[in-house]
Amino acid sequence: MRLFCLLIISCSIWGASASVNYEDAPFEGATRNMHLTGPPSAPVQRHEELKKRQASGSNQVISVSPTQGCPPIDAQPLTSETTGPNGSIFFLNCGISTKDKTRGQWRPPNVRVSDLVIGADFSSAAALSKGIFKPCAPYFDAFVNASAAIGIPPALMAAFAMQESTCNPGATGSGGTAGLLQLSPDKCTHDNCYDPYTNIRIGGAYLQQLLQENQSIVLAVGRWNGWFSGMTYSDATAARNTDCYSQRNLDYLHQYFNGWLQGVDSYGQYGVNPRLGFYFNLDVCGHGSSGGSGAGRLAPKLLICLLALSVSYLIGL
Repeated sequence: MRLFCLLIISCSIWGASASVNYEDAPFEGATRNMHLTGPPSAPVQRHEELKKRQASGSNQVISVSPTQGCPPIDAQPLTSETTGPNGSIFFLNCGISTKDKTRGQWRPPNVRVSDLVIGADFSSAAALSKGIFKPCAPYFDAFVNASAAIGIPPALMAAFAMQESTCNPGATGSGGTAGLLQLSPDKCTHDNCYDPYTNIRIGGAYLQQLLQENQSIVLAVGRWNGWFSGMTYSDATAARNTDCYSQRNLDYLHQYFNGWLQGVDSYGQYGVNPRLGFYFNLDVCGHGSSGGSGAGRLAPKLLICLLALSVSYLIGL
């Protein structure tokens, strides 16, 4: 019985360690198994400051003409699960059906960089260190220089880095995507894309190319994640049964425009705000909700513990 009791205690500790694990939390961008630097200090206080700052401006929502055939813009000063200053997820995902998965094609709204509302404080490396962009602070100059070269706010480049890798320069994703911005191998043929400065420079040039082809920043951000005009729900989720993580994240636009660009944690990792999104189509890939819930890791551990407990009980140990 002594071994039986020890097994009960061990299983309790083991299960608890699986339930919250910030060191192994998966993400919904192109990469998985990234290592967090840990939650920024006093995140709740900063979230309250963000709410006050957002609420203080009556016009801190995007102002663009409605797109014909699209849902209402429904922009709100405060970010929530499905909307925020740059419009609702249904506006950004215009045309993608939420009910009939075989119909409905994406029609990216015509939103330019100059139309965007950006609430994140990107004024200095010190400012980054105090907010959700803390992992990006060491590369502040690189983001500023690359963004200046193409005439966009630096927060746009850093938001990609947070969405794709949580600003982890050593990240490797599906299909060999590399570094901070998860650049595909074809963009890194002659360069070391794990070098953060090289990665940001090449990523900036790619974003510039996308914006030159079409000035819609919504289309450009979508294309970064493999979206295309006319994409359907079925197109986005086609890889779920073959290479699950190669799916296109249907919550990507909302997480980018209303999450990271507002200084809000899109993945709800630290319990300050809910996870942003509606579709969560990558949840079927085996990690459940992001933010270190550990549900996928917990189930097999419990099964092993139950088997061990059953055997020890039957033999009377």
